[in-house]
Amino acid sequence: SNYDYDTAGVKIFNPLVKAWFGNAIIDGNTEEELMFDAEQGPQFEYRFENSLLTTEKSISDPVHFESCLQNLDPKFVDIQKWDFHIDTLSPAIDKGKDLGIPFDLDGKTRINPPDLGAYEFIPRR
Repeated sequence: SNYDYDTAGVKIFNPLVKAWFGNAIIDGNTEEELMFDAEQGPQFEYRFENSLLTTEKSISDPVHFESCLQNLDPKFVDIQKWDFHIDTLSPAIDKGKDLGIPFDLDGKTRINPPDLGAYEFIPRR
């Protein structure tokens, strides 16, 4: 959103100058995982690039969405065990763009093009 409330409950406007999401996976257990709440007037700038999004919103707006995948199962290894590595059939494999981030959260080298999400898929040999 582009506003908040102070301790007295008075609305305070806070322009959202820039929110950028790249190579992200935003998924969950509802059909709509993107929630926007903006007041008219204050700036509200956001952009998603090369991301997999669970949303019912139109992602055809090139100002806010570029090269995004919509409503595809990211095929995480085991969400019940909080294992958000992507599996061999994930649509997120090789769908990212080089952001200059050489390693994933496990310290594994990102291959170009990188995978979406926090972890690079490494095939088992």
